[in-house]
Amino acid sequence: MVNSPADKAGIKEGDRIIEINGINIKNSSDYYNYLEKKTPKQGDVLKFKIERGGILRIVEVKFPVIPFSPDEPKEEPEREKTIKAMPI
Repeated sequence: MVNSPADKAGIKEGDRIIEINGINIKNSSDYYNYLEKKTPKQGDVLKFKIERGGILRIVEVKFPVIPFSPDEPKEEPEREKTIKAMPI
């Protein structure tokens, strides 16, 4: 997708992903399973080994850090709950 982390790193349509962070990727299921287990977070960098036109390349994909917006509602910290024992 245009302006995605992969696009910004230079990955193009038709590139074949061989590895992500040293883990072999054989098909799209491997790709999605890896990302589901890894769950990249803001600022993470993943190293992709790709094949394009018979040439292997290493591409680093950085997940963007989204700055805090002052308009965003802040979550209240969960307060400790006290449970009182009642006689039976």
